[in-house]
Amino acid sequence: MLVAWIVLVSGCSTGGGGNSTPAVSAPIPDRPKPENISPDIISTGDRLSIVFADIPNPFIHDEKVRQDGNITLPIVGKTISVAGKTAGQLQEDIHKLFVPNFYKRMTVTVKTDARFFTVSGQVRAPSLLPYVTDMTILRAIAAAGDFTDFADKRSVELTRANGQRFVVDCIKAQRDTKLDLPVYPGDQINIPRRLF
Repeated sequence: MLVAWIVLVSGCSTGGGGNSTPAVSAPIPDRPKPENISPDIISTGDRLSIVFADIPNPFIHDEKVRQDGNITLPIVGKTISVAGKTAGQLQEDIHKLFVPNFYKRMTVTVKTDARFFTVSGQVRAPSLLPYVTDMTILRAIAAAGDFTDFADKRSVELTRANGQRFVVDCIKAQRDTKLDLPVYPGDQINIPRRLF
């Protein structure tokens, strides 16, 4: 019994080297790798305000990007794909649909509402936080009041808005900034509780 317990404890020990456990785990299998993830890219769930100006009756169209990545434009009644595009690309696409078919000239401006990410679990102030550029996991945790005394800093979970998941060792990330993964709008960070 004592021998089994010693084997179990030694098997759970990380030891001094600690190099056997990767600081950032690979994404969960069967999930596509995100390509060109950028905070400027429109994604599902974003609320868009599209301003139609320089026309006889200017107006604003507000719509949330549906789960299929589409919105439906007024007047033309056309459903278009917007997820994965920048605001500038979407402005050009909308402009082409309206000019010259409906208007001789028109200015289109696409704006997105403030974007957020979530920090939950073992932080002092779990909350929904506004996204700012250059946000990383360690900065996000600091913005949520930092780790509690019971946080498992080696197993911080990052879930992207597209469902891709990572496990980050924040102790190693403090020493190596390459391991401090970027955080994007819609991401969720969860800090689990230590088992002992």
